[in-house]
Amino acid sequence: MKGNSVKPNKERGYGVRTSRNVVCDGLGGQFILISGSAALISVKNRNQLVNLNGFYWPGVIIAYRIPKPHKPLDITPFLE
Repeated sequence: MKGNSVKPNKERGYGVRTSRNVVCDGLGGQFILISGSAALISVKNRNQLVNLNGFYWPGVIIAYRIPKPHKPLDITPFLE
């Protein structure tokens, strides 16, 4: 989730990246981000960038599969 940004400043947000880390790395869940003709798929601690030939989304779609936690989760290791 690095690269170019349409924001006028050089800073990027942390919300999507941090929530992806909590869900995938902390809870063992799944995450997908689709934009343009590409998708980023994250399962646990593995990321895969996929080219979606013949498909173009003029925006961003974000989806999470969040497993039910079996115990409290400390998110402080995931904060930046």
